[in-house]
Amino acid sequence: MNINFDVVIKSDDHQVDMDYGLKTLAGTSRVVSTMAEAILKKEVSERRTSVNDIRTQLKQSFKSSYGQNFCIEVNDPVLKRKLKKMGHDVFCEVMSYYISESMFLEANKLSSAAQDVVNDLNDIEDKLLEVLRRGLIDMHKITTMSSFNVELNHHPRGNRQRIATLTPKTAKHITETEEGTSEYQIDVIFTRFNSMTGNGRLIVRNDDKTTAFGLAKGLRFVPLHFKKKITENLHKNNGLTKQNWQYVTLTVHDLKLAGGEVVKYFIHEIS
Repeated sequence: MNINFDVVIKSDDHQVDMDYGLKTLAGTSRVVSTMAEAILKKEVSERRTSVNDIRTQLKQSFKSSYGQNFCIEVNDPVLKRKLKKMGHDVFCEVMSYYISESMFLEANKLSSAAQDVVNDLNDIEDKLLEVLRRGLIDMHKITTMSSFNVELNHHPRGNRQRIATLTPKTAKHITETEEGTSEYQIDVIFTRFNSMTGNGRLIVRNDDKTTAFGLAKGLRFVPLHFKKKITENLHKNNGLTKQNWQYVTLTVHDLKLAGGEVVKYFIHEIS
């Protein structure tokens, strides 16, 4: 059973360096096959081998522009049945979600079926994101060196479904972040929280965009009342306008880009 994709380097009329382009294709293969293995087998491999039963296969390339058609080929009968039951759309929805999470971006709202798959991957989420980020470094190679955007698309019948867009800014999210050591306080509301992993997103007072967060000490070392305060704030603000938001104060340290933009907060205390 196959799922069809393409990856497109948006170079307009410019030539593409072959080494950088091949590195981008290799990174794409790693990201997509890692996600397929996680979704279907609940496993995350550090490296691919010739015996993997989920593989990416090249297909006939584009006749114009710098793009490559390819597919995920699933050979194991049990995994085929699981994929058929899940459906290609849900599979790709989960893939898009985790690629966004890996780049510290706000993911699209998940369908209930996709959310069930994500919930089922809680135990391997941290390792999955770590391996995905390594693949995304290679996938961003042409973007880093030539500033070309890269698009990853699913090919259902009739049209394309965008899974991810890589840009010079997302490249920085992967390669130019630095974790701070100083703790400070911020006022926030929570917009999403996974109580099984401790990860989610929040909005800082006087800001309009969401930012990723995690728990500085890890989920195992966080008392129940800590998580309860997060979920209470999430529910209190559900459906409220910005003028009526109820904020909580956090003590945090952060992960920043070189230009100073925070891409993730690590929470130490909540009050």
